[in-house]
Amino acid sequence: MNYICIHCGKSFNPNPRVKNQRYCRDKDCQRARKSKWQKEKLKNDPYYQENQDRCNREWRKHNPGYQRNYRQRN
Repeated sequence: MNYICIHCGKSFNPNPRVKNQRYCRDKDCQRARKSKWQKEKLKNDPYYQENQDRCNREWRKHNPGYQRNYRQRN
């Protein structure tokens, strides 16, 4: 039974272990699926949002000047 990927529109055979699979296994489609999941999770889960904020703060603390260097390189 073939399904249509909601990202790329191509038909695919779903994995029988995945219920309601809507994306094919193409890398771009999986990236889009993950991005959509993360946006929904950030919007609806305050604990996830708090954890992401904390991780981002720590990363910035350990990588000072990253943005300035990035802007100079690009």
